[in-house]
Amino acid sequence: MNALSNLPSPSFNPLLEVIRPLPFAAVGTGVWLAHWRIAGRDRDLVGEIGGSATLRRWYVNGLAFFGLVTLLIGVQGLVEALWRLATLPGQSVAVGVGPGAASALVGLGVWLAHWVVLPVRLPEGSRRDDGVSVLRGVYLFLALALAVVATLFGVSQVLFYAVGRLLGVDRPGGVGGDLLAAAATPASFALVYGAAWAYQRQALRRQAAAFGEAPRQAGIRRLYTYLVALVALAVLATGVAGLLWTLGDVLFNPAAATSGEGWRGQVALYSTLAIVGLPVWLLYWQPTPGGSEPSSLARRLYVYLSLIGAMLTLIASAAAFLYRLIGLALGDSSSAGVLSDLAHALAVGIVAAVVAVYHWRVLRADAKRTLPVSQPTVPEAQALVELRAVNAEALERALSALRSTGVQVIVR
Repeated sequence: MNALSNLPSPSFNPLLEVIRPLPFAAVGTGVWLAHWRIAGRDRDLVGEIGGSATLRRWYVNGLAFFGLVTLLIGVQGLVEALWRLATLPGQSVAVGVGPGAASALVGLGVWLAHWVVLPVRLPEGSRRDDGVSVLRGVYLFLALALAVVATLFGVSQVLFYAVGRLLGVDRPGGVGGDLLAAAATPASFALVYGAAWAYQRQALRRQAAAFGEAPRQAGIRRLYTYLVALVALAVLATGVAGLLWTLGDVLFNPAAATSGEGWRGQVALYSTLAIVGLPVWLLYWQPTPGGSEPSSLARRLYVYLSLIGAMLTLIASAAAFLYRLIGLALGDSSSAGVLSDLAHALAVGIVAAVVAVYHWRVLRADAKRTLPVSQPTVPEAQALVELRAVNAEALERALSALRSTGVQVIVR
């Protein structure tokens, strides 16, 4: 064993490392093409309905989503590496650029093949069925949700670093040194996934213009929309309550507020949450919807979950406020701590009360919109008419003509 360990190791050959995976890729591509053609011939011979069409949609949309995620991860890594090269000249080009470019190219190929090329080769009927399928909507809104979350993460981090430095915090979030270099990761997330967000919104508009919106796709859209609105509302409420909480610390407990980063770090954090949460909530929330939107399940879930969360928070803050108030009345020695706790409970309670009142009014307004509209009743008209005819047959024809117009005729 010692003799074997002393043998010289083969020198690293970059060209060999590049060529080595190519046979596996070639064989895999050939097998994939062969099976796709077999599936196409079977579809031409016997058609494609039911489970076979659903299975193909699972494959196509699943691989399209995988390719898109791989593409975004690769582009984000590439942008981050280039950002670091621009801000830190001592960085090696190979670090980050190679893996990011490779992931981006592979993801781009997989995504283009399954989202652009393969659907065009399907028959017209299959393309139309795919356009209104549930899995198409799941893919579109899942990709959009991923883009939204990643974009908000990047934007919030950049804002947090910037606001913290403006307020004099040396290491906001534990990040020190050059702020421009530290922003490489969140800024690359914001740029890449922000572009993906814009693209996915445009893709949804094209989808709706080309195929309309099937009922199940409308349900997926509503679920996505109100879920994002609910998360944005929670972020906004947390930010506003945190700012009021910090104000209470500054007013009633200056020693705790000025220790360490003190109130500046808290203001940087909570103002970032409020700045990020407010525009997203305004973008996705519809205070006066039309059509069947007020009675949709997703909207009611949003409203009731907001009400439940706000009321539970309001009850908890009221209990904490009363507890500390009773303690103060009974002579609690730590008056500064009691006043600070009262301010905290009041801050949380104010925000929770505003959220609860607003959504209670939304609930009542939606209930009024969903009430059936009563049609005005027209009073029944009556008249006594005497008919004279030359004979009984002519009289019967006249009566039949009146009855055919919906007039009730009573012969006495």
